[in-house]
Amino acid sequence: MSDSNTTFDPSSLLDRVSRVFPSSCEAFNHFECATWNTIGIVLPFWFRRSPVEKRPIIIRAAVTFVVFGVSDYFEAPTHGLVPAWLWVWKILCGASLLWCRHDYIGPEQFRWLDRTNILGLVLFLTVLLVMAVHYCFPDLFTNSPNAPRPHLPRIDRPSEPDHRARSRASTHSAIFVVVVPRLAGSQCHLNPPITMHHGDITPDIAAGLLALKKRIDAAKIPPSKLDETINVAVWNIREFGKVERRRASLHYIAEILGQFDLVALVELRDNLCDLAKVLPILGPSWQVVYSDWIEDAGGNRERTGFLYDRRAVTFNGLAAEVDPPREKKATEYLAKQSFWRAPYLCSFRSGNFDFLAMATHTRWGDSIKGRQSELQMLADWIKKRFESKAVEDTDLIVMGDFNIPKISDSLFNALTSRGLQIPDVLKNLKVGDQAIAGSNLGKDARYDQILHLPTVAKRFSNKGGAVDFHISDARIKELFPNEKLSRDEFTFQLSDHFPVWVQIKTDIDGERLNQIVQAGRQLGKSGVRT
Repeated sequence: MSDSNTTFDPSSLLDRVSRVFPSSCEAFNHFECATWNTIGIVLPFWFRRSPVEKRPIIIRAAVTFVVFGVSDYFEAPTHGLVPAWLWVWKILCGASLLWCRHDYIGPEQFRWLDRTNILGLVLFLTVLLVMAVHYCFPDLFTNSPNAPRPHLPRIDRPSEPDHRARSRASTHSAIFVVVVPRLAGSQCHLNPPITMHHGDITPDIAAGLLALKKRIDAAKIPPSKLDETINVAVWNIREFGKVERRRASLHYIAEILGQFDLVALVELRDNLCDLAKVLPILGPSWQVVYSDWIEDAGGNRERTGFLYDRRAVTFNGLAAEVDPPREKKATEYLAKQSFWRAPYLCSFRSGNFDFLAMATHTRWGDSIKGRQSELQMLADWIKKRFESKAVEDTDLIVMGDFNIPKISDSLFNALTSRGLQIPDVLKNLKVGDQAIAGSNLGKDARYDQILHLPTVAKRFSNKGGAVDFHISDARIKELFPNEKLSRDEFTFQLSDHFPVWVQIKTDIDGERLNQIVQAGRQLGKSGVRT
C-alpha cells in the first residue's frame, strides 16, 4: 500500500541514473548502442518477405548495425575522447551499409545523387569534420562540467571510487590548456589512449609494480576527494629525458605520479620522449604544461613543468617564467643576477580554490654564497610581485628542488625571509610514520620543499610526507630482478629524490559565505542598507 504523503523526488531518480551513466555523453552512447542493436535484430524480420536473393544482403546489413552499435559501447567510457581506431571502425560500418544499399537496389538503379545517398555522404563528411576538430581541439570534447572520472584499472589496486573517493568528477573548463599533440622534430606523441592501465607487461614488471605498491602504501597517501581535497607533490626525476628509461622504469614512474593530482616536475629535460611514454599509462585526463629549456651549462637543458589530472585540477591560463629584476643601463634593461633555471609560474583551479603554483630548480653552483643569493632573489621577487594589486592571485604554492641541505641553515632562511612558510606537516619529514632527515635517497638532505604564502596556510591538511620508492640498495632487485643496478644506476631509472607531497583543502565555500556575512554585518553597523 502506498503512502498518500509520499512525493516524487526527481533528484533521487537522477542520482540513480547518474550512478549507471555518470554523464549525458555516456548515457547517449549507451542509448545509441541499444538503438543500433535493436535495428540489427529487427531488420531481418522486417524484410522477411524480401526475395531470397536479397536476404544475404539484409543479414549483412543487420550484422553491420550490430557491429556499429558495439562501437558505441566502446565509445561510452571515452567521454568524447574517441581514439582514431574507433573512428575508423565507425567509418567502415558506414561504408558497409552503403555497400549493402548498393547491392540491395542493384547497380542499375543505384544513384549516388539520390536523397538517401546524399544524406549518407553528408553524415560521412560530418564524421570526418568531427574527427578533425576532435584532434585539433580535444578539450572541446573532454572538459564538460559533468565529465566523469573514468575507472582506471591498475595492478592489484582497489577500484577507482574506493582508491580516490571519486565516483564522478567535475572539471572546470580551461581555455588555455597547454598540450603538445606531437613533439616537433621527433616521433614522440603526447596523445594518450583511452584508459589508464599498465597494458601488456611482463611478469617481472607486474611483480615490480606489486613491490612498488607496497612502498607507496607505506607513505600513507590519503585519497583525494572531488572538490574537497587534492594531493600535490614535487618530484625531481633525475635528468628525465637525458638517459632513456627502461620500460619497467616508465611504468614505475607512472605509478608514482598517479598517486597525486598535481605534480611539479623538476629536471625535466629538453627531450620529452620519456614523458611522452609515461602519459599514455596515466591516461587521457592527464596533461602537462612545461617551460622551454636553456642550452647553457647553468640551464643544463632543463625544463620545469606541472603534470595534472584534469578531473581534479584545471589549468587557469597563466604560464610564465620568472624574470630577475632589471636595471636600466644606457639604452638597455639588464639584470644584475640571473636564475640559472628560471622558476616557472602557472595558475590552477581545483574545486572553488584558485591558486598559483611555482616550480623551480635552484642552482647548485660552486659556492653556498651564489646559491643563497639566488634563493634571496626569488624570495624578494615573490614579496614584491605579490604585493602588487595586479597579481593574478594571492594564493601561492612554491615547489621545487632548492638544494637546501637543512631547513635550519642560512639557505632556508634566505628562501623564507620574505614570507614563504613551510606547512606544519612537512617540518618534520616522514614516510608514513617513519621520520626521515631528507628527501634524497640518503635521507639526509632537505633539498625538496613545498612552501606557501601565509594566505594559503589554512588550506593545508595535516597529511603530507615523502614516498620512499628505494628502501635500500639491497631491495633494488625487487624492481629490477634481472639486472644488477648500482644505486647510481638506479637513480637514472627512477630518481635520486623522493617525491614530497601534501594534501590541500579546496572547498572554501564556507569561508566565502562567512566573509559575506561578516561584510554584511559591518555594513549594517555603519548604517548602510544592503
